[in-house]
Amino acid sequence: MSQPSEDAGDVSYVSVLTTPTLVAMMLSVFVVMFGYEIPAPILTSIAEGLAVSDAQIGLIMTAFAVPGVLFLPVTGVAADLYGRKAVLVPSLVGFGIAGTAIGLTDSFVVVLALRVVQGTAFAGILPISVVVLGDTFKGARGSAAQGFRTSAAGAATLVVPPAAGFLAGFGWAFAFGLHLLVFAVAAIVLLFVPETVESTETGPGIFETMRSYAVTIKTELKDRQLGILVAGGFVRGFVRLAFLTFIPLFAVRAFDASLVEAGLVLSARGVARVLFPPLSGIVTGRFSRRFGVIGALLIIGASAAAMPFSPSILWIGLILFGYAVGDSFFSPLLKDAVANHAPDERRAGVINAFFVFQNSGEMVAPAFFGAVLAVIGFTGVFFTMAAVVAVYIAAVVVFFASG
Repeated sequence: MSQPSEDAGDVSYVSVLTTPTLVAMMLSVFVVMFGYEIPAPILTSIAEGLAVSDAQIGLIMTAFAVPGVLFLPVTGVAADLYGRKAVLVPSLVGFGIAGTAIGLTDSFVVVLALRVVQGTAFAGILPISVVVLGDTFKGARGSAAQGFRTSAAGAATLVVPPAAGFLAGFGWAFAFGLHLLVFAVAAIVLLFVPETVESTETGPGIFETMRSYAVTIKTELKDRQLGILVAGGFVRGFVRLAFLTFIPLFAVRAFDASLVEAGLVLSARGVARVLFPPLSGIVTGRFSRRFGVIGALLIIGASAAAMPFSPSILWIGLILFGYAVGDSFFSPLLKDAVANHAPDERRAGVINAFFVFQNSGEMVAPAFFGAVLAVIGFTGVFFTMAAVVAVYIAAVVVFFASG
């Protein structure tokens, strides 16, 4: 997890932030976060509008996460074989179409189907943005670039949940109209982002090539340190979606919060995720990724353990802000470590494997923690999250003795 010596201690934030490629990737990340940030604060409104129960409505989040497990390997291989933009632009367009269409139906089954389409498109957007930045920036500049990318996600978590809550006041379907912004971002990527890899001849055929490629990626992941880093994706997805799904429910059920208040609670993450991720470049340059990752995990675990003791909605927001500070460092540092540890010619495949693990965590979290909630309540949900984080901290300490 040690950083490359090249450019390790010198980060020119202005030169990084003004790169058209970074700006376009930040916009891509901002709009793809609609997949999480629009439905999460208005799940109760969607449930009432579609006449489904609280237990069923969690499937909206699960349906979005499942396709990533299936299609992330495909988009990773395609991005390495055919180029990053060949995957990214069509994925943005498909994501925008499906998201907009959700607001035009009153069928829960159709909504779930469109969420599956969105999740499939997501597999070609968020991970590919990490890949493009990994291609473009190295060393501390790479950590800073990934940090700015995470800040864009933070901006989405800051403004989208309350906006969705406000629009849902006129009807839950109105919130999904925000997806129209996705088409503008797709045009920006198409026009202003240079391709970072050459298209590669597939030889005997795409399916045989993908099968051979998958075997190679599996071999790469046998590297113990790379395997631990990639497994960190599961931990982050598992814990993050648990926060995203159950914090609004906790606020509404325990403190009778309104939809707007639930959205504002979720937006507390956004402040931290806008301010802190770019500082990950400084952490890498002055200390190490390992130092930053362990410190970030300690903050995340402590926040989860403290959540059930919240005496008010305000405290829920403050503790969630603490979680977001930890995640603001954990996310870019972990992704940058994976990007730097992976070989250049298979970077997209390795990073997409990371996102497979992350989406797997997101896929199982709602059902798993829903069962925990039914048996031992919200306290059990948050303590279980803290325990998972503690186990991963131990793995990082054991397998990354230095660097």
